[in-house]
Amino acid sequence: MTATPDSDELEAALKEGSPVVLVNRDVPGVECDRVLTDNRAGARAVAEFLVANSRDGAVYIGGSPGASTAVERERHFLERMAELGAPVPLHRRFDGGFEWQRASDIAHDLIVSADPPDAIFCANDYMALGALDALARSSAEAAERCWVVGFDDIPMASWAQIGLTTVHQHTTEMVARAVELLVARIKSPGGAPVREVFGAELQIRASTPGATPAA
Repeated sequence: MTATPDSDELEAALKEGSPVVLVNRDVPGVECDRVLTDNRAGARAVAEFLVANSRDGAVYIGGSPGASTAVERERHFLERMAELGAPVPLHRRFDGGFEWQRASDIAHDLIVSADPPDAIFCANDYMALGALDALARSSAEAAERCWVVGFDDIPMASWAQIGLTTVHQHTTEMVARAVELLVARIKSPGGAPVREVFGAELQIRASTPGATPAA
């Protein structure tokens, strides 16, 4: 679940011939089963949602550069924003490392800057919660002006006091399928690798007040 192209654990397991299933990770050149979220669809849905609601001054806070989830979400979000005529310039893209505190600090500096964003899209919900915390510690006007969108739809995102707009992943189903594939490989090694992609849908909540779904 934490595999990257330079993962020592992944390399060791593959060399030993151990059964391996990647969960929400896609490592190029690796021959093993994988169960993935459709990061492309999810990231593009966020871009379309923001532009449809006239949020063309968005900021992107990304995750760990080596993780496929971070790479895919960033690439497809930025591509779609550019296609829709609202490109995100380099100085409005940040590395949040999938970390709450780092994202909170980035969001705080942006909110009090001379050119605050009207939306912040974070590559996971923990960073989005950090951004929301920064907004909560600022003025009510700033919190109302700047939307926050995450990715993952962790249980906390739907809590009434948080209400985070985010991209939902089918985590339970993905984990169940990963276990099925792993057990199958243990019982019967060999055969072509399986690659299964699960959907990703935008859930609109209170962190984007007054929003309407993209057409």
